[in-house]
Amino acid sequence: MLASRGYHVITLKQLLDFLEGSPIPDNAVLITFDDGYESVHQYAFPELAKRHMPAVAFAIVKYVGQKLGNLQHYSWDGAKEMASAGITTQSHTYNLHSFGLLANGKNGPLLESPLKGQSITNYRNMVYQDLKRSREEIENHLQQPVYALALPFGSGGQTAIQAAADAGFKLIFTTHYGVVTRKSNPHALPRVNAGSPAITPAELDALIRAAAGTSASLKEQPTSPQPHTSVATDTRKAKRL
Repeated sequence: MLASRGYHVITLKQLLDFLEGSPIPDNAVLITFDDGYESVHQYAFPELAKRHMPAVAFAIVKYVGQKLGNLQHYSWDGAKEMASAGITTQSHTYNLHSFGLLANGKNGPLLESPLKGQSITNYRNMVYQDLKRSREEIENHLQQPVYALALPFGSGGQTAIQAAADAGFKLIFTTHYGVVTRKSNPHALPRVNAGSPAITPAELDALIRAAAGTSASLKEQPTSPQPHTSVATDTRKAKRL
């Protein structure tokens, strides 16, 4: 669908350059995958490679190469193989992709706020050290720059976002529905969810165009976070999409 409808798949570096003022192709999309599952390597990678489409895989770094329950995460060798075809691995935290009892007394994503009884200073240091480690491990294994983070469950509070920026992350992705423009906050980038099992190519096309303001959507974008396959669409002028 992306190829037939005239979309141009771009790299993460092109998105960064675009936000810093460089041009990108019209109808640009960035394909992203969250969590670092082996299915990205086994199924998505060969399909993208034969179409010469780059992508970004956000891995939970501690889980690289591990199997948790029925979920196998791709290995560093798999990450290297994908990188050779333009599918770059970036961070989905080192080991903060989970819920905990937060300061407000509710269970929530760990990057949302300090844990109950935890000081802001200790919380900020916990997040900073985790994200810094995630960057360093990916860079050491793959010999590539790491500067993008996908927030677990799409949620991150101000303290965690600042810690991520201090740890060297220039681009931070949420699961909020929308397109990226030059006015977008690079630390709160929206995406269009393409990971629902029921979504059709036509519906995805409509969702992208609706987010860009070029046509009506076939149905509303789901409001609950879907931390799997996503497409962040990047456009300078919505009318050109």
